[in-house]
Amino acid sequence: MDLITVPGEGRELDRLAEASRGYMAQARAPNTLRAYGSDWRQFESWCASRCFCALPAAVEAVVVFLTEQAETHKVSTVVRRLSSISVAHRWAGHPSPSEQAEVKALMAGLRRARGTAPDRRRPLMAEQLEAALKSLPVDGMGTRDKALLLVGFAGAFRRSELVGLDWEDCEFVDQGLII
Repeated sequence: MDLITVPGEGRELDRLAEASRGYMAQARAPNTLRAYGSDWRQFESWCASRCFCALPAAVEAVVVFLTEQAETHKVSTVVRRLSSISVAHRWAGHPSPSEQAEVKALMAGLRRARGTAPDRRRPLMAEQLEAALKSLPVDGMGTRDKALLLVGFAGAFRRSELVGLDWEDCEFVDQGLII
């Protein structure tokens, strides 16, 4: 990103421009950037092997690439590949192929045909919780497990949220616990 230099304030603007680049670099997680890079290299290679231009990509090329990917990959992977292609186009100043009607129709049809609804789990009921708590041993690990089950149940936490809790996330107050 280039900023206009104001006479006498060049160093400060340079420092701010550098800081802004640092913040922009942190906009996405490192693993996301690695996945985008891998997906983009795969798309570029696919395009080169079929005499398509990868950037800007023709809508037909994106549709055929995604269709081929859908034959061997999960819908979530195809969605990520489309995101990678879209991000590469936006970063290069081109319109995103994901906004084209053909690509939207393909993705909607793929989701409908392959069914991407998440696996639903039945919730733990109070009676089941009580039975689980009674079955735990009366020792340090049993006490820990009881605490996790009770906090998870009371807070309606998902498993991922529960395992992601750190001690620093908890605040004990007169009324109880704030997480």
